Amino acid sequence: AQQLLAALGPIAKSLDAAGSAPSLAEPQPAPLLSAAVSWPAQLQPTLLASNGESLAVLSRSHHGATLPTALAGTPESFSFQGLDGLGEILGASWGRAGLMLTTASGAVAECPGSHAVGAWPCRQVGAKFGFEG
Repeated sequence: AQQLLAALGPIAKSLDAAGSAPSLAEPQPAPLLSAAVSWPAQLQPTLLASNGESLAVLSRSHHGATLPTALAGTPESFSFQGLDGLGEILGASWGRAGLMLTTASGAVAECPGSHAVGAWPCRQVGAKFGFEG
């Protein structure tokens, strides 16, 4: 460990000396917030996605809840529809058009818009990737 510190120490110092203040164009990380949120009792969240306005907390078993990024209000529960046979949810990305999900079967599913009345419709897009998660 001391040899590594001795080798990397001068490099770290030169990088600090050469560094400049961040450009205004560079995004700055948001401060971490703590909030007391009461998620639905049956929800076992394993994934988190955000579209910039809301947070989606997702379970692998096709359930989730959303909450505004201001962390105010009560989470709204939902279930994904149209994912039968695709396996557990492994990943999620929430953009302007809706959620994109990856599943254990290798499928990618698109869930347009947002949820309504406790359901968020989804459909598989493209062919399944050749892996089993």
